[in-house]
Amino acid sequence: AADMLSQAEHDVLASAVLITNSEEIAEQTIEEIYKQAKSLSRKEIIEQSLENYGAVIVSGSMDEAVGFANELAPEHIEICARKPFEYIGRIDNAGSVFLGNYSPEPLGDYFAGPNHVLPTGGTARFFSPLSVDT
Repeated sequence: AADMLSQAEHDVLASAVLITNSEEIAEQTIEEIYKQAKSLSRKEIIEQSLENYGAVIVSGSMDEAVGFANELAPEHIEICARKPFEYIGRIDNAGSVFLGNYSPEPLGDYFAGPNHVLPTGGTARFFSPLSVDT
């Protein structure tokens, strides 16, 4: 929930999406988003962003979740699964990938990220991040 809020607070056009195969995680995340958003200074921006570009999706399987993530082609993706390294080779379309529960996306934004020139708005399907090779 906090990671979704950190994306949604960027601006009203920001996208924050959770794809999970757990109805329980989906429900808990939605509850926590409402709970945490109440006290945030950018609450109005967050609400607009989530209303227009936010989603919590319960997939039928991890295969379906990976497929949807590749279609979404996000700027950032966090894989918070029991064995996140099993999925890294299947993510084809993402600007940056964060693995496990202890590598949240803001870590890449503010501390450990090599750059912040990443494809946004689903363009990771056909553009790559800036690298030493570009």
